[in-house]
Amino acid sequence: MNPAATSTEPIERGTVRVRDLRIETAGTDAAVLVDGVSLDVGAGEAVGIVGESGSGKSLTLRAVLGLLPSGVRRVGGEVAVGGRTAMVFQDPLTALDPLETVGAQIAAASRANQPDAGSGWGSRRSPRAIAAREHALELMRTVHLPDPEVRYDWYPHQLSGGQRQRVVIAIALATRPDVLLCDEPTTALDVTVQKQILALLDELRAQRGLTLVFVSHNLAVVSELCSRIVVMRLGRVVEFGETGQVVARPQHSYTRALLDAVLVVPSVAADGGAA
Repeated sequence: MNPAATSTEPIERGTVRVRDLRIETAGTDAAVLVDGVSLDVGAGEAVGIVGESGSGKSLTLRAVLGLLPSGVRRVGGEVAVGGRTAMVFQDPLTALDPLETVGAQIAAASRANQPDAGSGWGSRRSPRAIAAREHALELMRTVHLPDPEVRYDWYPHQLSGGQRQRVVIAIALATRPDVLLCDEPTTALDVTVQKQILALLDELRAQRGLTLVFVSHNLAVVSELCSRIVVMRLGRVVEFGETGQVVARPQHSYTRALLDAVLVVPSVAADGGAA
């Protein structure tokens, strides 16, 4: 078997399986970035991967997506995902096209994931284009963007940071994913908006049966959303378990250090509005 194999064995829709993942830098003097990581995520589950910058958590997530950055390669292990996968990235400003309206970007993702997506692509009045616009508006409502008919024609810079991240989530949903990968999607947001985005992701998981794999450096953020936590340091898993167990009785000194650095996220009223 290829040392960096993608499994061909059947896997349940919505599940993620990683076995002994190994990622290195390319070149003759390769450095190990992820070393022997294994992970199982059940359908509909929310699992968090937490660690400081350079721990290998985001590279693990990108390996699941099959989209490693240039200069990095997967040299060992097995990755298997059941069904469609989409990702929500950390910075919505870089994830969105600044020269295109947010509604058009959601609609484009919707059309690209319809059967025979090439048909009628250039015509805004084609049935496919009209259907894509309606689906985009529906997704904007799903992620609680206020006044979607108005904001459909807005550009990314006209939205707040939290609203831009809602647009990125809507684009991910347009692909009809079974597994949603979240790469520090709340890091660039203030703590109140963080709380709202976490509540939205949890709502979407419950309503749509999504499987979430959520990466963050903040253990408090991960514990808000995830039922199980994987702690990574220097490319390896140093602790994993049920969230309550990891938070209340951490076994590794690094996990205890992450807990000591926790900033409490304030509660938000249910009618606090969509930031």
